[in-house]
Amino acid sequence: SLALTFVADGVALVDRRGIVRLWNPAAEAITGLAQANVLGKPADTAVPGWPELVAVVPIASFGDESAAVETLPLDLGGRELWLSISGVAFGEGTVFAFRDVTAERNVEQLKSDFVSTISHELRTPLAAIYGAAVTLRRGDLQLGDDQRSQLLGVIASEADRLARIVNDILWASRVESGTLSVTIESCDPARLARDVVEAQSAHLPPGISLTLSLPEELPPVAADPDKIRQVLVNLLDNAVKYSPDG
Repeated sequence: SLALTFVADGVALVDRRGIVRLWNPAAEAITGLAQANVLGKPADTAVPGWPELVAVVPIASFGDESAAVETLPLDLGGRELWLSISGVAFGEGTVFAFRDVTAERNVEQLKSDFVSTISHELRTPLAAIYGAAVTLRRGDLQLGDDQRSQLLGVIASEADRLARIVNDILWASRVESGTLSVTIESCDPARLARDVVEAQSAHLPPGISLTLSLPEELPPVAADPDKIRQVLVNLLDNAVKYSPDG
């Protein structure tokens, strides 16, 4: 009993009638359900979402070498808690051991969403580059100089877009690992803003326009121009992507 008081994993004992006989301090801390409100009461009513959870928890028999562990959600009345949980059945009931993996689950979901988003972001410029290149190589099409120039422009602008996406990925990795370096120097904020707006204006979707309004004179600023430029690019990318037409 003393060991269960200090163990970091939540431990619950539910007897054969479904009554909670043990609810250690870790179980209380993980779920936010006080021992006084759980002990001696049916698990199905004392623990929100328990019936749905226990129906899919892997239960091993007492004496098995190892119990299977499953990551499952527990719906605590509007708050979803992800638990790494397993159960061991014995003569008096079932012992459940669990720990909170909600944070790890959220990180994995973010990684999955990131990969999905990046895959989509890379696919779009790659498709444009491929389409323009294939058109340029077709021997059955007689393209004028303007058409060839336009297609080459698509390849150049979309290649630049790809490079910026790759830079975003690299910078995100460096930020996460704490290795992102910053080089501060004197730079012209108006020129930075104009360069970013001009670059973004080269591949705007229909119905979207960019307008830049600046004071006549702006003093130099102490900043890392590459990082400032990237921040401005990201802001404009988001504005273009999520603004209504016009």
